[in-house]
Amino acid sequence: MSGNNGFDFPEFWEYPPYYTVQPVAETFHKQKELWCGLILRYCKHTRTFIIDVHDEDLALFRNKKIDRTYIVLCACIVLAQLICGLDVGHLDRGEKRVFLDALVEDGKAIWVDKKDTCLILWKSVDEWADSVYSWCKNMAESVILVDDLCGHDGEMQGSDISGLPMALVVPVIACLEKSGRAKKFKSKTGEAGLKIF
Repeated sequence: MSGNNGFDFPEFWEYPPYYTVQPVAETFHKQKELWCGLILRYCKHTRTFIIDVHDEDLALFRNKKIDRTYIVLCACIVLAQLICGLDVGHLDRGEKRVFLDALVEDGKAIWVDKKDTCLILWKSVDEWADSVYSWCKNMAESVILVDDLCGHDGEMQGSDISGLPMALVVPVIACLEKSGRAKKFKSKTGEAGLKIF
């Protein structure tokens, strides 16, 4: 089924039992596998970076045709369980966040604030840093403003690094600095920038 954003949802998205945690271990494992792949593909296709764990209206997790909603917090746990290989069964909210922490440790997500919003990484921070560095080198840019990385206009418009959320820009800059490919600075007007080497 194709959504209004051109994303082709898989067949299981139309199957109501996949919107509740399955009690049989083998079925639950398959459910985790399917949802994890879907989450990453959907986020990449729609350039969804941030998932609010309390948002029950995100199109990815709401199928109006079959009147089903998969709670985002549970979906994030499914992703964490698959990546970490954990079989944790039914968890309360606090226990679920422990496994989201494991997902963060694995480099597939970053907590944005108070463990309510999660930055989903369909590319690793290192891969995003490589993309920023390559774009700057290809455009012969040796200096770039941090705000430009978060914007959707200018020279970056249409590139894969256009409109990155600040929650991703901060670790990307840290990665570039750590690898010696860039140095953060403040301009005379107080704007944060990045000097590319």
